[in-house]
Amino acid sequence: MTRLGFKKFYIQGGDWGSTTGSAMATLYPEDVLGYHTNMAITQGKQGGFKTMLGAFFPSLVVESHLADRMYPLSDFFAYLMEEFGYFHIQATKPDTVGVALTDSPSGLLAYILEKYSTNTNRNHRKLPDGGLERRFTKTQLIDNLMVYWSTNRITTSIRLYAEDLSTKNRQLEIDDYTTPVPTWAFQAKYEGVYQPPSILKTKYINLLGTTVLEDGGHFLAFELPEIFVKDVFKAVDEFKNWHKNESKNSELASDKRAEKTFLIHNGFQLAGSIYRMAKILLGLFVIVVTYICWSAFSSGSSQPPKLDPEEWWGPKELKGKQDTSIRPFQVKFTDEMIKDLRSRLKNHRQFVPPLEGVAFEYGFNSKAIEPWLKYWAEEYPFKEREAFLNKYPHFKTNIQGLDIHFVRVKPQVPAGVEIVPLLLLHGWPGSVREFYEAIPILTKQQPGYNFAFELVVPSLPGYGFSDAPVRPGVAPGQIAVIFKNLMSRLGFKKFYIQGGDWGSAVASALTVLYPEDILGHHNNFAMARNKQAAFKTILGAFIPSLVVECHLASRLYPLSSMFAYLLEETGYAHIQATKPDTVGVSLTDSPSGLLAYILEKFSTWTNLENKLKPDGGLELRFTKEQLIDNLMIYWTTNCITTSMRLYAEETSNKNRQLSLDSHTTTVPTWAFQTKSEMIYQPPSILKTKYLNFLGTTVLEDGGHFLALELPQIYANDVFKAKAANEQREYRDVQRHGHQQYQRNRRLTAFEIVISSLLERP
Repeated sequence: MTRLGFKKFYIQGGDWGSTTGSAMATLYPEDVLGYHTNMAITQGKQGGFKTMLGAFFPSLVVESHLADRMYPLSDFFAYLMEEFGYFHIQATKPDTVGVALTDSPSGLLAYILEKYSTNTNRNHRKLPDGGLERRFTKTQLIDNLMVYWSTNRITTSIRLYAEDLSTKNRQLEIDDYTTPVPTWAFQAKYEGVYQPPSILKTKYINLLGTTVLEDGGHFLAFELPEIFVKDVFKAVDEFKNWHKNESKNSELASDKRAEKTFLIHNGFQLAGSIYRMAKILLGLFVIVVTYICWSAFSSGSSQPPKLDPEEWWGPKELKGKQDTSIRPFQVKFTDEMIKDLRSRLKNHRQFVPPLEGVAFEYGFNSKAIEPWLKYWAEEYPFKEREAFLNKYPHFKTNIQGLDIHFVRVKPQVPAGVEIVPLLLLHGWPGSVREFYEAIPILTKQQPGYNFAFELVVPSLPGYGFSDAPVRPGVAPGQIAVIFKNLMSRLGFKKFYIQGGDWGSAVASALTVLYPEDILGHHNNFAMARNKQAAFKTILGAFIPSLVVECHLASRLYPLSSMFAYLLEETGYAHIQATKPDTVGVSLTDSPSGLLAYILEKFSTWTNLENKLKPDGGLELRFTKEQLIDNLMIYWTTNCITTSMRLYAEETSNKNRQLSLDSHTTTVPTWAFQTKSEMIYQPPSILKTKYLNFLGTTVLEDGGHFLALELPQIYANDVFKAKAANEQREYRDVQRHGHQQYQRNRRLTAFEIVISSLLERP
């Protein structure tokens, strides 16, 4: 504005324009004549306090007829969780998601226009067409898309989310400073966040007024231009009148305001310290009281739910007509597919250069993409890898309306060697390919053991070569039923299971739903998600020695570090749990985007320090062939969208009401815990879920994709777990009435604390 010759000026902004306008009003109060915003928000401490106060006494904070715009807070937080997955991933991995959006106009359209649907009116989610043309024309929306597409600015635009949440920016604490600039708020009915004047005035001390609209959404100037413009004129008139009234004492008022701002900021710093301490103490108190209430008053069933073993997940018109035979199957890379793939890889758009000095901290570094794309298009031996993927016998059979794909490998062992059935379960973004290096080890008798495994390795429904459900509802519990039916069809009444990632969740569900049929459970992503586990985790934050061995405490504590890590690394899960079909469009259309999206996980989940390497450290543990093999399974089957829907099913109300995680299991369990796995829980916590917990292998190496990273170590541990199971007569537990009683009843918080004290790790 200075270059244009404007020393003083007015500001209007919404969305990031609102944030920028607020910062300008704070930093340059003498130069900003007035600030009109259609996304008025303050994130200061006083505003936060008043928001919480209003949750208990709304009338102290907001007018009664507007209270439902911000309360109950549970509805507000649910809305944020559902609609802010894009924010989460853009604030943590903008360069990863940016690759696909840069390369795919279809994906860019879906990603941006979905916001013009739901951010204009939340009820548009229920409309088949998203209600896009109720307020906008196609031309208007495509005009906006063309600005992003023609300038190749989608990646750089979403980096702003990462910058806003950076440590450097947060340390500025601009939101904690007040501003004397006269302000006017225009508040549409369907704006994402509503704050009443009593809260806004904690930031904007000269809030002259608000216009509360019973219409409109986030893109107000675009949606209702005449109403928007009238309000801007109205606000500017108010600003001018305010300046006339203030002009006589402007110099004195300026000094007082500066002094007040300084005092307020320093007061906030002191108050912030007290506030943080109070939060810790209050949090502990609330956790203890809440848990006692859960223990005393929750009335959950001691028996797990019964899921329908014949629930139909395929097309309704095919019910009763399915072929239930077991059919051989082969992986095929057709010439047509290969030609199309190579064309897409070679003709991708130019990617945005990474920021200076940045490796993988913003996601997949675009400089590291080119060698991978060149290899995939020009050097990857498609036909050789097709033959490699077919080296083991593949089959399909229809279970509950879905053609389920699986690999079955029988061991060749001498007479007298026990053959043990083992169900191997993969996760996301993996596939059956993860197990290829471990299969020959598992199916061969190993020194010191008189058994080998017969392997059944299925593709999860919606993954790889397995059909995807045609209707919502298939979460880990339902997949467990499908795989139990698969094993029964193959003639295995009882069997062992091994899983990681989603395979871990499905395996855990199998142990809960079919404890009599699961002989043992080996897990390399072991987790207990129940009340007792949560209580012990919080308890250990204050007294770690009650929960975890000293030399392993850093894997779990401090909780602040764990939560910071999860916040940084789970943006993908957030958007996949809320908008899988939106992000799926670009990943379906762009092999470059698919590569960046998936391989970034093979980088950071293998070792978090790989983020600091320009190439992501991908070839420190994997070969290009291994990783592209896995990508080919996603690309050839067009399953990336259906694979991501599993996150939405897991977090659905229907699935959460099953509460499978709250039920214990008597199936003997062994945990394999690598150094760089995302989540670590010690035995004292895992035992709240797995009552016959045989032990753990704690590895000072490895990450999330254990079977692919360290196949020999992985396979050795599976053998070790099976042997440990043989040595323990776990079924004795079922023959003791007192132990059965102890298993079925709920422990009190006091008993859990005493148990922790007596059973130190």
